[in-house]
Amino acid sequence: MQPKAFRANNGGEYVNKDLANWCESKGIKFEYTAPHSPEQNGVAERMNQTLAELMRAMLITWEVPTFLWPEAVVHATYLRNRTLTPLESWCGQRPNVSHLQEFGSPVWVLIEGQNVSKLEPKSEQHTFVGFADGPKAVRYYNRRTHQVCVSRNYCFPNLKTSTHPVASHEPLVPCVSSKGKRETIPLVNEHENMDHINKEVSTGHKRKIGNDEENSTIRRSK
Repeated sequence: MQPKAFRANNGGEYVNKDLANWCESKGIKFEYTAPHSPEQNGVAERMNQTLAELMRAMLITWEVPTFLWPEAVVHATYLRNRTLTPLESWCGQRPNVSHLQEFGSPVWVLIEGQNVSKLEPKSEQHTFVGFADGPKAVRYYNRRTHQVCVSRNYCFPNLKTSTHPVASHEPLVPCVSSKGKRETIPLVNEHENMDHINKEVSTGHKRKIGNDEENSTIRRSK
């Protein structure tokens, strides 16, 4: 299906004879918006806002340096293009999104092109900033060299056990309830627990030790 019209603002990248002649040769009507009237190109302006909000959220979540905002915009566009509506309408099939990863998350990349000792690590941890358009590879930011590189030899760690810079969780320990179900409870502070026991000893409170010693006090060692 060939487009019938093309509308753009008065930006310098659009106002030129080459683009106007190309549209005329294809039978496409070229339209410009009025000055200071972005609402006349509402679809494009709304998408710009969507991409900008995604970019801002991705940079803040993993505390990625702000100068990587172009990479965040490209990755946001990559995600939007693979939503069900655009890609499925264009290709006629449901897109596969099982490979998607969170922008700014850690990624381990194989060290290539270097003489690595057998005693040294074979990979380094970097910051994931998107997928390469075309080859099955990822784009990552090397904080040591301050460069964005591409590699196909990569591995994402299990984010369920990794430490997120924003979220913090209390340490959990597994236990078995009285009903035989396995549960997870917060780990009790050792010092708070000892203070509670010392308070019971000093006040002479009784505690349950066993079935035969239900009413007995805490026994001290001689």
